[in-house]
Amino acid sequence: MHGLLPAALAETGVESRVTLAASADEAFRLIAEPHVASHVDERWVAQQVEQIVIHDDDPEVLALPLGHLFGLDDEWEGRWGRTVEELNAEVHN
Repeated sequence: MHGLLPAALAETGVESRVTLAASADEAFRLIAEPHVASHVDERWVAQQVEQIVIHDDDPEVLALPLGHLFGLDDEWEGRWGRTVEELNAEVHN
């Protein structure tokens, strides 16, 4: 689906310079802000990252500072692996 916008813009003669990684980076910044301000918890951050990355697991997106959180919500939900405290700490790393 992310390929539709560049194609549509190209048809109209408008060149898109925004990459998927740049868009995800901006979205991750907007996700981090309410967490830094203590308005949302670590799990919410992990859930939002999951929703962004699940649609396109682009290596450049996964390499972004919050990209490493992809899959963390599954671990949280399944209660396998790390403790909640360790998962919270991972969001802060």
